[in-house]
Amino acid sequence: MKRYITLILALLLTVSMQAQKRISREYNNVSLSDALNQLAEQQTGYTIYFLYNELEDFRITTTVKNKHLPEAIQQMIGFYPIRVTTSTDEDGRKIFVECIQKTETRYKGSIIDETGQPVAYANVYLLHPSDSTLISGGVSNEAGLFVIPCETNPVLARISFVGYKTVYKLCRNTELGTIRIQPETQTLKGVTVKGERPLFRMSDDAFVTLVEGSFLSKIGTGNDVLAHVPGVIRNGNSIEVIGRGTPLIYINGRQMRNKNELDQLSSDQIKDVEVVMTPGAKYDATVKAVIRIKTIRPVGEGFSFNSRTVAGVNHYVYGLEELNLNYRTGGLDIFGMAEYENSRSRQTNDSRQDTYLQSHYQQNSLMHYYNKNQMLAGKLGFNYMLNDKHSIGMTYTVTSRPNSQTSDYFTTMLIGQQTDDQITGSGKVDGDDIQHIISGYYAGQTGKWSLDANADVLWQKQNSDNLTFEDATQGDDRTVTTRNDVKNRLYAAKFVAGHPLWKGNMEIGAEGSYVHRTDVFGNVENIIDASDTKIEENSTAAFVQLMQRLNKLTLIAGLRYEFLDSRYYESGVKMGDESRTYSDLFPSLMLMYPLKNVRTRLSYSRNIRERQPLLEAVVPRQPLAGTQLQMADGND
Repeated sequence: MKRYITLILALLLTVSMQAQKRISREYNNVSLSDALNQLAEQQTGYTIYFLYNELEDFRITTTVKNKHLPEAIQQMIGFYPIRVTTSTDEDGRKIFVECIQKTETRYKGSIIDETGQPVAYANVYLLHPSDSTLISGGVSNEAGLFVIPCETNPVLARISFVGYKTVYKLCRNTELGTIRIQPETQTLKGVTVKGERPLFRMSDDAFVTLVEGSFLSKIGTGNDVLAHVPGVIRNGNSIEVIGRGTPLIYINGRQMRNKNELDQLSSDQIKDVEVVMTPGAKYDATVKAVIRIKTIRPVGEGFSFNSRTVAGVNHYVYGLEELNLNYRTGGLDIFGMAEYENSRSRQTNDSRQDTYLQSHYQQNSLMHYYNKNQMLAGKLGFNYMLNDKHSIGMTYTVTSRPNSQTSDYFTTMLIGQQTDDQITGSGKVDGDDIQHIISGYYAGQTGKWSLDANADVLWQKQNSDNLTFEDATQGDDRTVTTRNDVKNRLYAAKFVAGHPLWKGNMEIGAEGSYVHRTDVFGNVENIIDASDTKIEENSTAAFVQLMQRLNKLTLIAGLRYEFLDSRYYESGVKMGDESRTYSDLFPSLMLMYPLKNVRTRLSYSRNIRERQPLLEAVVPRQPLAGTQLQMADGND
């Protein structure tokens, strides 16, 4: 404990020493490496460590006024994929500046609007030209500049900004030049909405995108909104934060445990979206980013309903139908939802594998997959405001995802250009994923204390039946029959209490969870080894977080304690290497200082490597060597 307190005090002392000397500079299309060299030569408080060639391509245009050195460097970097860390030891104070994406090539350019002004916070995606899958991404800085490390060539660049037409550009050269985007006027439900830039702002610990009253409120679903939030990437049905990976998503303070909730949330119900790049003590030490969505409280009384229909063609016709019902009277709000989705897809995989040992082994495979996916979902719940200071609510959601796949494949194996064997096969997979979630919450205020509590219970059952036939010209013909059954149970709860304290507030809280998972796999013909695994995991945590506003300086400091007991069993026997128990403290510190329209931030946090999620989707095992069986989700 003493070690962590000493570390926090050392950081605070370092910040107070920086007040002795501030930096004011103006940069116009200057290499970041040159700018850091100038700073290193003109000040003695820090030693700056960086690789000149690594940062030379990142050019900056910004004005730094009266800032501490770490804050100045953070402003210069903006949204570039560059990490800044500070340390203090017996040799003095040090700043390390490092590009977190190590590639030799980088795609560079600038974005301007129709008047020639730079566009800040525009999303830039680099896609594969063949299938438009995501490779990498970035965000333009305050000068409209972007630099994205990427070794793929060519790429299809997709530049988007809310209220402006999306630009696609096929790039064989890494220099994209200046890209001009044009305003877009779109007609929705007979009302013409002229595209305007949404309002962005910095809160105490997050980058906030205002949705209510902006063009984003007319864009569709929660998934559609997140796709346009600066720094957020939508890759199919997956949401990522650039440079941070998959975030935790909260809706009105409750952790989202079913990804379909974003599709079921209409954009006109969203008030704002907060992206937290440096989560504090309130979140698990494995969390690298958090997205918090706040919704608008509905008004009016009586019965209402709305529906959503999606239809299209992608090789096959696919569609979705959703119906939402709501009844509101006094402080009681009762709601329900029913949704059905049906889609089909097909895939072709043509591959060649060469192995060089004493002889040259070659395997050529041509595979065809035909997938059918359905989704049936229902939701029922209520919210009740007991009075102006207390409200409770509960939601029950059930989802079923039946799926099936048929496949056929032809494989030729050669040794030294001579055919060794030919295999013709076909397969069929039938599966289902049934999930039940019960969520409850309480929000209230007692005196000066604010109280928030929520709890979730999840039951999930997944099964997959796989039947494969294989006909070989040289080897034996085989039939392989497998079944995989996975069951998950999750119980989780979190409580947070807040109270004003001096020039800010203090929050204390606790959370805990229990996970039970079983995974049973069997093969009738005993060609593939059977397995029977079980995982039990208990985790508890307690935290305290303090926020203070000292004139223009905002300080957020926190300390989190975590305990985890994870036990892994194979056929009823506990496995010591896979099981683990740990307890530890995780401090965090964030300092923010505004300068006109720019807010700078210096943060420190201690975390651990992210654990693999226990509640994962079923991945069918490979039935036979040399074959590949895949489950597709969506239309390819």
